[in-house]
Amino acid sequence: MHPAFAEMRSKVRSRPESALLVVDREGIVRAISPGHVDWLGPRRHRLLGHLWWGVVHRDDLERALHHVRRVQEGIGGTQVWQGRVRTGAGRWCWVQMTAVLQGDGLVQLLLTPVQVGT
Repeated sequence: MHPAFAEMRSKVRSRPESALLVVDREGIVRAISPGHVDWLGPRRHRLLGHLWWGVVHRDDLERALHHVRRVQEGIGGTQVWQGRVRTGAGRWCWVQMTAVLQGDGLVQLLLTPVQVGT
């Protein structure tokens, strides 16, 4: 099991719909949480080896990149924000994104679907 998954395992278990991506400094997805993540669909494994921000809505991209850069640069610690990502079905889904610096320079990016509005 990838070390990032062991560390975040309890959070992922408590939110079974969450997806954990491990990305390198260039933004390439190096690992994706094991298990079944319905909302990402078959796209989930297609993310491996590709830029993580390819699934982020263009209106949310600048903010997402800003937060991940802050984590990579060691500014402000863990970053949490909301934005939209494309689901496996091609629809946009609001998610809470949590970025945490991993000890080896990689960033853990936890994507958790959220309800927006009522």
